[in-house]
Amino acid sequence: MKWVQVPAVEPGPDGRTWRIVRAGRYDCGLGLVDLPVGSTTDFTSVPRWAWGFAAPASGRHRLAALIHDRLYQTRQTPRAVADAIFRAEMRCARVPAWSSTNRRQACNHRRYRQPA
Repeated sequence: MKWVQVPAVEPGPDGRTWRIVRAGRYDCGLGLVDLPVGSTTDFTSVPRWAWGFAAPASGRHRLAALIHDRLYQTRQTPRAVADAIFRAEMRCARVPAWSSTNRRQACNHRRYRQPA
């Protein structure tokens, strides 16, 4: 698993989402995941009240969250595979275990309706 092209993001007008301004491409080992310009993300769906200790748009988890959000949006992989890729990328980015667990639990899986 590796980045072919790393995307760039900027804050969206609502203050909760971010917009991709430079396309990205990720090879997840099962195929390429494209992150096109204009796509949006909320990173790890951290509730606003929790931003003080787990800001969604800062930290080492950002690229893992971009892949995860895109896989959920496109349903390119089953949910369990998207979650496994997210965990693997968090480990590669050296996200501390406590932070990784909190971010995974904060993800809003209700947006994804495909069976696991």
